[in-house]
Amino acid sequence: MKSVPTFAILSCEDATAAFAGRTYNPPIHQALAEAVLEQLVARDFDMAYSQEADLGHSFAAIFEWVVENRAIPVVPIFINTYLPPLPSARRCAALGKAIAEIVASRPSV
Repeated sequence: MKSVPTFAILSCEDATAAFAGRTYNPPIHQALAEAVLEQLVARDFDMAYSQEADLGHSFAAIFEWVVENRAIPVVPIFINTYLPPLPSARRCAALGKAIAEIVASRPSV
């Protein structure tokens, strides 16, 4: 069975995204991914969690044009924009605000 969750966080060693004949494998910042997951659940977001996922073009584009060939750790957060039921724009904005607050509250390194 395959699933399309409303919201999901990926936490494993490396992300995997493929598009247009290219494959991307940036490292994942696992500690941050798991902290964000824990705190989002505490804020009543129904988050899915995966240790393995094939990410599509929306991630590949970021990995290509923003991350480029640098080993910058990422935290892949998936928002379902493909299949009903889709999250409302209000719920997506609330998720983004919660993520920003969680990241801002972490000690800088």
